[in-house]
Amino acid sequence: MKKYAVLLPLLFVSCVPGGRWFEKSGDTGIQSEPPGSGTPVSESGSSTASGFVERQTKEEKVSEAKRRLNLRSIIRKGDYYSIKNDKEAALRYYESALAKLGKDRIVEQKIADVLFELKRFPEAYSHYRNLPLREIDAVTKERLLSSFMFDENLPDRQSQLDAMPFEEGEKAYHSHVGTCYSGIHNCVVRILEYSGEEPKMKELLESVKGYETLSSDYQYRNVLLAGTFFKQKQYLAAAKIAEEVIKNRPDYRAAVKVAGFSRFELWDYRQANVWLKKYFDSDPKDIQVAYALGIINYYLEDYATSNLYFNNAVINGYRPKTELERRLVYNYYLMGDQKGTFKIFRYLLEEEDVTNEDFEIAVFTAIEEREYGKAFLWAEKGMVKFPDNDRLVAMRGWVFQIRGEDEKAVKDFARALDMNRRNPIALLRLGIFHKDKADFGRSKSYLEAAKEADTSGTFGEDAAKMLEDLAQMPQAATISSSGSSTTSE
Repeated sequence: MKKYAVLLPLLFVSCVPGGRWFEKSGDTGIQSEPPGSGTPVSESGSSTASGFVERQTKEEKVSEAKRRLNLRSIIRKGDYYSIKNDKEAALRYYESALAKLGKDRIVEQKIADVLFELKRFPEAYSHYRNLPLREIDAVTKERLLSSFMFDENLPDRQSQLDAMPFEEGEKAYHSHVGTCYSGIHNCVVRILEYSGEEPKMKELLESVKGYETLSSDYQYRNVLLAGTFFKQKQYLAAAKIAEEVIKNRPDYRAAVKVAGFSRFELWDYRQANVWLKKYFDSDPKDIQVAYALGIINYYLEDYATSNLYFNNAVINGYRPKTELERRLVYNYYLMGDQKGTFKIFRYLLEEEDVTNEDFEIAVFTAIEEREYGKAFLWAEKGMVKFPDNDRLVAMRGWVFQIRGEDEKAVKDFARALDMNRRNPIALLRLGIFHKDKADFGRSKSYLEAAKEADTSGTFGEDAAKMLEDLAQMPQAATISSSGSSTTSE
């Protein structure tokens, strides 16, 4: 199957690290720098002895804002891809901007946030630590501390923590969490020594001291502690505690589940796969475990196994069902299973919460696979459900054009352009229509408009290639497109 750089990713943007379900081959024209390769943030303003910047001066903020204006186009492209959940592409644009700026608080945070969402925690921390720490919001602080705590190999953890300009209770809590990386005994001893009022520490203390009212099994205490860490989003501590329990009690199902989901949150998907598969074998109706295993096996590139788990989750009532159907479609697509792809599309397009993008991708895929009957049926069905969608109108026109029904095709293209004068599908197909009629001037005009409307997308690239071909045609080489309209036929 052909790779579609624009349409197919729309199906697969939900809750995966990075959301990078589909990446078009080739580069973006951006020279990417390695993470953290920009000039280190200056310590002018207020800073700590460990190199953390506490505050920026007003002059620094104004200077950065002025320099940032010169690169707003690159930064906006990064923002666009970030919104579309194409985090890898967003990162390339942001890193390119930071390499040119040298330092910039706003771009640095954008890079850190994308890396955090990609679960590349050590790299995220290397950027978060460059921010003015007394000026960041609560969400950013939480992400900084999580990135800091999730790096198992971080040197001098305690000294870095001590140097952070945060509240002492907050730092004491994270210091206790770090102790728990060295084993259950050290963890429990340190927690029992605590006598302060930090809410999270009190919660940990309660889980350690109160277990005997529920069970005399001290491993139950340890699993309770691991579960508390998981609830507090301290996934590395949760994983280490649960895995130590498993060493002593391999069949302790609750410990296996906590370990599996903790490794999943850390995006250690190979170890997560081991633990969650072990748990699933004992409880195959757990839909959250089945869903997680579907995601994990997608990233392990075992698409058939991924679909087995997704199907299991669907059968056992996972909601929203559309999310799993999108994932099933994409896995079948990657396997080259056209029959499976279209079978799931049929289910997906009947759902109440189906989106216009679902219809667009289904129609587009059907056209590319020469299933023109399906393409036409789904385009018309989508137009009824989403009457203001110009892309579906243009796609129906595309099917008419393939069938040789040019009059109906041109009518649909004109209608689509009335709804959106920058519709790249209509512009491209009209360029092709006029090229076939040897009206090279109008063809060039439409193709140039399509290229401009969809600069980095499939239809824009197709238009650019056709313009190159047009330039090589002797009978078209001297044709000017000036004066040709691209708004109506």
